[in-house]
Amino acid sequence: MALLFSITVAWAVQAAPLLPEKPSAAADIDSVDWVKSRKETVKTVEDDLSWVKHPKAPDDALAIKDQLLNNVSDIANSALNRNSEAARALGVELDNTSSSPGGNPANSLGHTPIPQRPIIVFISMNLSDDYLREMFAYGATHPDVRFVLQGWIPPKIGDLQNALGALITDLSHPPNIDIDPSIFKQYDVQSVPVFVREDTNPVRRIDGELSLDGAVDWLLSHRPAPANPVGPLSDIEEPNILDEIQQRLENFDWKAQIAKAKENAGHMLQGVFLPPAEKDNTYWVDISTIFKQDITLPDGRVVVKAGTRVNPLDSVRLDHRYVFFDPKDRRQVNIVKKWLRRYNNLTLIATQFKPLADESSALVKELGQLVYPSNSSLIQRFQIHSVPALVEQDNGLLKVTVKKPQHDDSADPAEQADLQTSAHVLPKKAG
Repeated sequence: MALLFSITVAWAVQAAPLLPEKPSAAADIDSVDWVKSRKETVKTVEDDLSWVKHPKAPDDALAIKDQLLNNVSDIANSALNRNSEAARALGVELDNTSSSPGGNPANSLGHTPIPQRPIIVFISMNLSDDYLREMFAYGATHPDVRFVLQGWIPPKIGDLQNALGALITDLSHPPNIDIDPSIFKQYDVQSVPVFVREDTNPVRRIDGELSLDGAVDWLLSHRPAPANPVGPLSDIEEPNILDEIQQRLENFDWKAQIAKAKENAGHMLQGVFLPPAEKDNTYWVDISTIFKQDITLPDGRVVVKAGTRVNPLDSVRLDHRYVFFDPKDRRQVNIVKKWLRRYNNLTLIATQFKPLADESSALVKELGQLVYPSNSSLIQRFQIHSVPALVEQDNGLLKVTVKKPQHDDSADPAEQADLQTSAHVLPKKAG
């Protein structure tokens, strides 16, 4: 399955509106006049060619009219990419209430809709700073232009962010800059810059260094795209992140990583050490809780008032007995075997235990059921001070039975047979 990967640079947010509100230079006003005159000329010609609507009009006349209308559409698109004054001169609606069925604003002539984000500019930081800065300045006022890189030089993406930030620091709005390695593969981009317009069929593409506004005008026109690069091309210095990931996966030592993960898990889940009991003992533990403040429902009703003592054992019955023991002490293991022979609902909790270690697996096989590592909160809650300890419910209290390990604590062959018979049912996990 192809891995889809796209990281948007953190500060590459949505930029300015599609069109600036005011013309930026006197040349734009001249363009408005030029557009007006061309529009009037084409309109006059269109009226004069009204006869081509006749069903018997020659094919070449129809082609002439289509070409004229396409020219008008080119003029409209060019004007929209320059300023809003030119757009208004062409009668184009700038708000989103007048749009084509696809959701993109359309010009009043009813032809090619003005695309929202049709232009993709493939770049690399290997391009000169001046050239990148010039293109980013254009992109700052044209959110329909998207700049893409295929990755960054490992290991830190922060260096790329800082370099890009230095190039756009003086802009009022940041351009759209993405890291998208998949699209480089999609269009087989091997060098930059490359300019692509995606909303046409076939996709329009220009390779080679030229001004971004010139590339946009070319891509939005109906002129055929050049077959050869129109300017210099530069190598891409950043590796494609998809290739980088694939290469690292192929060279990754999975066995070593799994062994390390097991070791780390063993450190995190190795239990809490408790000393062996010095004498047999039995005591009872009250696990009641006294609430220091009211417990309320979302609607404000009080469920438990402050100062109330609540004992969960008054409403809950423990189905299991819990055994705390040190598996490294064979005397304690043998005591546990005796308890397993006597009870079939024990949950075994080890004070020194690495669940993924070989010796732990051997212990589980020996005892015939799962063993869980202890944790400090459970030990404190049950008030376990020494092991082995057997914890069971006695009405509203916990009864803790502690047995002193003896050298003669061993399981005889009969006990071993009984153990194998009674240990076929695995208990539920503790807690």
